[in-house]
Amino acid sequence: MEKIISSIRNEALSIESLLIDLDPLTWSKETSFKSWSPEIIISHLLYFDRMTIYSHQDKDKFNREASFLFKAFSNETNSLKRAKLVFDRLAIHEQSSMIDAWKKSNQEMTTIFQGVDPDERCQWFGPDMSARMFMIARYMETWSHTQAIYDLLNLDRNYTDDIEHIVQIGIKTFKWTFRNRKLDVPEIFSIFRTDFSEWGCLVF
Repeated sequence: MEKIISSIRNEALSIESLLIDLDPLTWSKETSFKSWSPEIIISHLLYFDRMTIYSHQDKDKFNREASFLFKAFSNETNSLKRAKLVFDRLAIHEQSSMIDAWKKSNQEMTTIFQGVDPDERCQWFGPDMSARMFMIARYMETWSHTQAIYDLLNLDRNYTDDIEHIVQIGIKTFKWTFRNRKLDVPEIFSIFRTDFSEWGCLVF
């Protein structure tokens, strides 16, 4: 678990540096991702980091929040409106308070899961998953959603080998993604890195 926990913490530090000087106008400005603002993106990450904690520490709380989500989302199909329901659920309206709450929850989540057996099964909205895969999914979610903030600010992202986690989860779900859509699975797929590190060429 050490490797993925370290990657999540590295990503959180990068995001914190991205948010620290964000002015209120930009904080509430729509990004290219389904018109979600940085405010909505961080509230989304905060909420589901908390849900991850509840999954391990407070299953009753997890089930209550899951019930809220299923009920709320069954009556709303628009992505932004759904995200705003989550934002409202948090009831945190100050920019600094939202950022601080996200940082605290992210730190709490990584502290908890660094001591969890990587193979322990964790409750989520679909099938249970291993604790390690759970953390990889949280890293992927955090990394991918915040790309919209980089795009909004017209900033280049500093890519690191931490992205290997996303590559690996992509490989593991690649065939399933095609089969789930009743499409033929390609015979071969290659991923290359320019520095040809040990995971630089992945073929399946």
